Amino acid sequence: MAIMSTATIPTPLAARFLDVWGDAYLADDLGTRLTCHEVDVLADMLAALGDPGAAATWIGAHAVDDDEGDAHHTLKGSPQ
Repeated sequence: MAIMSTATIPTPLAARFLDVWGDAYLADDLGTRLTCHEVDVLADMLAALGDPGAAATWIGAHAVDDDEGDAHHTLKGSPQ
């Protein structure tokens, strides 16, 4: 897969992406099913599109089920 150094995302598409993937209920439902790498990439995209809060929500929802030694594991299951 070729990696582009810059990209232009149409505003309506970015807004739609944030509307769908920025939903806390979706993060709670799916967060534990994603790998650490997958949730990091999704969180990076959400933050890059202007919603760092949604990024943190996904990391937190994912961390709840991380095992000791996993990237997002903490004693309380919240992001580091």
